[in-house]
Amino acid sequence: MVTGTQERHIARQRAAVTRSFTVGGAQGYLLTSRCSDGTPADLRLIMGRPGTTLHGLLDTVAVAISTGLQTGIPLATFVRRFADTRFEPAGLTDDPEIPEVTSVVDYVVRRLALDYLTLEDRVPLDVLTPLERAATRPRHAGPVGWRAGRS
Repeated sequence: MVTGTQERHIARQRAAVTRSFTVGGAQGYLLTSRCSDGTPADLRLIMGRPGTTLHGLLDTVAVAISTGLQTGIPLATFVRRFADTRFEPAGLTDDPEIPEVTSVVDYVVRRLALDYLTLEDRVPLDVLTPLERAATRPRHAGPVGWRAGRS
C-alpha cells in the first residue's frame, strides 16, 4: 500500500502523443500526455467499440495507471506487475520494437517502458527491443559444447 503520496500537479493544457498499434490484428490507440519534466502524466487506451467489455476494461486499466502515476507510483511498478499479462487479443503487433505480446496491457506497459524508462531501468524488467536484446546476449568464447582447457 502506498501512503503519504502527494498528487503531482498536471497542467490543464499539455502535449500528448498518440500512437496507433495493432495487437493480434486488433487496432488500438494509446494517448499519453506528459508532465513538464517529460514523465508520463496521463494515458488513455482506446480499443474496441464503446460499450464492449474490452473497451471498458482497457479504459479502466488506463485510468488506474494514470492515477498511480499521478500519485507517485513509479512506472516501473506498473511494468513489473502488468508485463506478460495474458488475454486476447494477443500475438503479433505492428510495432518493430515490440513484435509480439501476450495482451494489449502487455503491449502498453512495454511501450511506456521503452518510451519513458532508461535501458538501465528496463534490463531488470526484461523490456528490451530486439536490437537491444541481441546486443546484450552473452557472447560464447567458442563453439557450442566447447570448453576451455579441454584437449
